[in-house]
Amino acid sequence: MALHFSVVNLKVPNLTTFEFIAGSIKCTPDMKILVLCIYRTGPVSKKFFEELDDLLGSASLKSNYIIIGGDFNIHTESITVNSTELLQTTSSYGFKQLIENPTHMSGGTIDLLFDQSNLIETSTIEILKNCTLSDHFPIIFATKKFQTNLKAPKTINTRQLKTVDCDQLAIDLLMCSSDYELADCFVESCEQFFQCIGSVLDEHAPLVQKTISFVPNAPWFDSEYKDQRKLRRKAERTKHKSEENRILFEEIRDETTNMANLKKQQYYKCLLDKNQHDVKAIYSIVNRELDRHQNTPLPESEDVSKLCSDFNHYFNEKIKNIRKDFPSIEDFDVDKHIMNQQNNSNCGGRLYEFEPCTEDELSEIIKESGIKCAPSDFLPTTVLKDNITSFIPVLCKLVNQSLAKGTFDGLKTADIIPTIPVRNLKEYGNNIPTGFRQEFHVEKKQIHPLIMK
Repeated sequence: MALHFSVVNLKVPNLTTFEFIAGSIKCTPDMKILVLCIYRTGPVSKKFFEELDDLLGSASLKSNYIIIGGDFNIHTESITVNSTELLQTTSSYGFKQLIENPTHMSGGTIDLLFDQSNLIETSTIEILKNCTLSDHFPIIFATKKFQTNLKAPKTINTRQLKTVDCDQLAIDLLMCSSDYELADCFVESCEQFFQCIGSVLDEHAPLVQKTISFVPNAPWFDSEYKDQRKLRRKAERTKHKSEENRILFEEIRDETTNMANLKKQQYYKCLLDKNQHDVKAIYSIVNRELDRHQNTPLPESEDVSKLCSDFNHYFNEKIKNIRKDFPSIEDFDVDKHIMNQQNNSNCGGRLYEFEPCTEDELSEIIKESGIKCAPSDFLPTTVLKDNITSFIPVLCKLVNQSLAKGTFDGLKTADIIPTIPVRNLKEYGNNIPTGFRQEFHVEKKQIHPLIMK
């Protein structure tokens, strides 16, 4: 299909801090991409960010699919007041900055590329450093293959938890947990527990299929702020007619800016308070908001299936070798062990089993780690949080059985990511299954007291 390009008038008058040109590219019969090319030079002033906000507000009314590129002359390779303000202004409209490497012969990332609707294939972005036509390096990229509708519907499985009788659900879950008994095999214990809880949940909130469309947006961008922006745009169109209109526009503009800052503060405060006991989650939030992308490269492989098999083989052999180093119970000298404990209570013992985890210890660990659930987990996060006290006894039994059997089989699969710092990605030992971490945290709590005994 041929692309149709046309110049777009965004009607943003009297811009004094930068220049821009806007064009519309018709990709499919029901989709147009608005492309903005911006050039800014000279000192950075507060007025630039105000005018940029006006431009983005006007552009957002024209299209839901926008790509912005150009020479901003603001260094984003380091965190400064100007780079932070630029990223905050653009992110408030859902834009993400994609250029991370130097774009100028003298160094520095000053030529930027913003994507709002996940249009650009990031793996295709290339900075042509060998091109000497200018002191700025050209940037080329490719967009994704467009369907007739980028907001393609997605079918998900969900539960209507808002209509559930929470009190009755809590009673049924408590009865289910009270009647639960461990099986001889840890895998069967997990399966029986999941099935028991799942059957109760299916009675109260059966799984239903729902079709949704993904529309990227700032999480704090609510209907109140959207209405306020409409008022600002309306006042902006008439501000040149009289001095009163100009003053009114400036008042509404300041109100809009203050409302945006307040909603951002409220959103991030709530987000940080919610994860105050989870340091990892806080670091993740900060890195995401500051656009710090952590790459997770794996060993090079042309066959993904073979790479998975190699990882599986490596960790299986690693565990087998660890188990081989454990002394057999026949080799244990009880008298010598008692004598060593009497001579030095801090050393001489061997680790043969874990001390059982108590319900209080498990409750403390869960409180410190926080409760998170993936879509594939057997319980939604809200249900688990509201009924965690009912599940503690069962979870404690499962943890102790896992420690006694020395197995995690029956739990969800793990993702493989490199450890930090990454020394040599070709060595499988420099990667770790992240799914082990939460369970190992429970194990780790038991090791030191046992050795001290």
